[in-house]
Amino acid sequence: MIQETTKALNVVQEMLTAFGKGDMEALKRTLSDDTIWVYHGTEGIPYNGTYRGKEGAVKFIMNIMTNVDVLDFQVTKILADQNTVIVLGSEKQK
Repeated sequence: MIQETTKALNVVQEMLTAFGKGDMEALKRTLSDDTIWVYHGTEGIPYNGTYRGKEGAVKFIMNIMTNVDVLDFQVTKILADQNTVIVLGSEKQK
């Protein structure tokens, strides 16, 4: 159980590092083919929706980068239990 949690945390750390560098190929390597990302933002946000697979996740991130300026992105806490990882934080966009 501890090994599983450590592995999941390592994958999330790799993902966050790749995101911070803008390295989408490295980010894709942290995702499974059956990844599903769902973003529920306020009405009118052009990247609201469900994104499937590695390419879908990259499309989501690229939609954000195309539509807004990310002024700040902070991870404040990471919670992990077995293969579930929850990342809490804040983001400031313009």
